[in-house]
Amino acid sequence: MAPKAFSSEVDAGLRQENASSQSWLIVADDLTGAADCAIAFGRRGRAAAVTWGEMTDASGYQLPVLAYDAASRGLWAGAAAARHADVLARLCEGGRILFKKIDSTLRGQPAAETAAALAHLKSRSGPAFGVFAPAFPATGRTTIDGRILVKGRPLE
Repeated sequence: MAPKAFSSEVDAGLRQENASSQSWLIVADDLTGAADCAIAFGRRGRAAAVTWGEMTDASGYQLPVLAYDAASRGLWAGAAAARHADVLARLCEGGRILFKKIDSTLRGQPAAETAAALAHLKSRSGPAFGVFAPAFPATGRTTIDGRILVKGRPLE
């Protein structure tokens, strides 16, 4: 099944209705990231589970939101990409929208993991796209003009 996306031509009410009926797979590089995303969905009324470790598939999790800790934060780029490719092959079932969670200060291997996620989507459904948004404004982490800022100061 092709990944789902919302068209800008659809009115906001229908888009909201569709969003609440969708199933999501969140893949994060650490447990905190997986839990943060699951909590955000939960605050919007979506039942969610956070999991980690060995899973052969997601069939036991029929909740609208499944957040998985790939435990790849400390891996080198090639190993992180391979871990994500393996996780996606097992857990990214048709009908689930993929949310690839990255660290807002780009810790870990976000480029390699995002490339693996896009390659997985392309292999299953053809063209794929992603929105790469390293920011968490509530904690003072923003991206302005392509520069990551932490409490208004450049990260680099």
